[in-house]
Amino acid sequence: MIVSVRGILEAVGPDWVHLQVGGISLQISVPGSDINELGPMGGQVRLFTHLRIRDEQPVLYGFSSTPAMQLFLMLNGVSGVGPRLSLALLSSLGVSSLQQAIANGDIASLSSAPGVGQRTAGRIALELKSKIDEGAADIGIPGGSD
Repeated sequence: MIVSVRGILEAVGPDWVHLQVGGISLQISVPGSDINELGPMGGQVRLFTHLRIRDEQPVLYGFSSTPAMQLFLMLNGVSGVGPRLSLALLSSLGVSSLQQAIANGDIASLSSAPGVGQRTAGRIALELKSKIDEGAADIGIPGGSD
């Protein structure tokens, strides 16, 4: 498993970056909200990563923080939510707002992300509320119950 990568930022797209790591360039899918935090082109970047194999192709997902990555993984555990919807939610709301929307059962905020309908938003809130409440402090997400 690739836990994190550190490299030189070569290119940026709406939901991906290219990092040069040891002479190899990697395309890494990232939430749009993280792209602004990465710094200037040509600078050193560290991303926490999760590797998935999709249609026999490896896809590397990167995050500027471990809480963002862990929230991504929680979202992927919800039935009907895959990496694309998880990235859309993180891109639209960011870690703190997404965590608060889940904890408060805020279906309107959750369904404001592209591709997330009312039913999926309700499922996310229902399935993750207790996990967010119990695990927020452990994974460094602000606003969890004490």
